Amino acid sequence: MIDTHCHLDFPVFDADRAAVWSRARAVGVEGMVVPGVKEKDFARVVALRGASVWIALGLHPVFLADHEPNAVERLESWLLRWSSVAVGEIGLDHLLPPETHAAQWRLLDEQLRLAARYRLPVVLHVRRAHEQVLSLLKELAFSQGGIVHA
Repeated sequence: MIDTHCHLDFPVFDADRAAVWSRARAVGVEGMVVPGVKEKDFARVVALRGASVWIALGLHPVFLADHEPNAVERLESWLLRWSSVAVGEIGLDHLLPPETHAAQWRLLDEQLRLAARYRLPVVLHVRRAHEQVLSLLKELAFSQGGIVHA
């Protein structure tokens, strides 16, 4: 088994990260994909790269306020430098206030185009926006694959 979505970089795991990984391996998890959610934490994600830990980097909609205006350009640099296996965690979250939806859409659109350009799959976070995400994926003829959660 491979855990395709594990935020092992989050500070809550600082005290026992190795033990968490050990317990996962004990029950048959052979690898993990750790997705980044905001640029200021990408270094934490990158630091976890290893033999059975792969990284994905992206700009999560829940952290919209933390993303700088040139965040997608900077994300591209991180993706190229650190051989990310996917773009993510990205998506739409319509449980957030409606006034954020247009900005979320633009951010998702830019990141999907980036993923397509580099032929990378995506790690999608989608809440109450499945039709909108499917519509955008079809519009872009996105064919790189990925996973969806939430």
